[in-house]
Amino acid sequence: MNSSLVKTRLADAPIAVFDFETTGINPYSGHRIIEIGILTSIGSQVQETYETLVQPDRRVPEQASEINDIYDEDLEDAPLFVNIQPRVEALLENRVLVAHNAPFDLGFLHVEFRLARKDFSQGPVCDTVKLARSKYSFPNNQLGTICAAFDIENKQAHRALADVEATFEVFQRFAQELGEDGDATVEDWLKAQGGDVPTPESNHHDLPGHHPVASALEERTSLEIEYRDKHGSGTKRVIDPLLCHGNLLIAHCHLRNEQRTFRLDRIQTAEPVS
Repeated sequence: MNSSLVKTRLADAPIAVFDFETTGINPYSGHRIIEIGILTSIGSQVQETYETLVQPDRRVPEQASEINDIYDEDLEDAPLFVNIQPRVEALLENRVLVAHNAPFDLGFLHVEFRLARKDFSQGPVCDTVKLARSKYSFPNNQLGTICAAFDIENKQAHRALADVEATFEVFQRFAQELGEDGDATVEDWLKAQGGDVPTPESNHHDLPGHHPVASALEERTSLEIEYRDKHGSGTKRVIDPLLCHGNLLIAHCHLRNEQRTFRLDRIQTAEPVS
């Protein structure tokens, strides 16, 4: 944790509020970010806002579109995350991160960085959901409910930048009530919410270190695999392993030229590509 940021007053802290719209709820099974919203500030003074759609390299399920009103055709010309990763990192690095239900968004953020074959260094995280649970008694801790209680307008709920701007207003209100005369620090917030938000593991599996998949993930190299699908049909293909969680391996498949999710128990053989 960045100790200098933790000791900073919230009124003076460099802040990055972020929110993502996604294709689903689990990044470890292949769901992806489709919209990004970020707001940076020094205390309450907004510096800049950033929003973009993101091409997820997969279809957007109907259930997701019904919530965020983002459809496949909206994403046809959107950039891939790997192409905007430097911009996203520049906006978030060396700042106190603020989000509403931060573990959800951080899970997707770390997975996207991993898929881009990059690492993300996470700063201290102020989670408005965690503080709401700890210090308040709202009917529920959904962003819309808290906004209504504080008479904060969310102009377009379930779109990334609108949710970011609403979260920023909630954060400011919480920060004002946390300490007297604006003296509350980032550390005070973290204590009030029950501790910092841990960095999620983008790779979580039980493979031994010498396993070809584990080695390819660590060394970021390619594998030639023999894979059998659920019908028992076998194919040989070259893949670039990107992330492994439980029994699921997310990789770029050279045969299909797109991201695919493979079950480890269906990989018959795996050999490094020289």
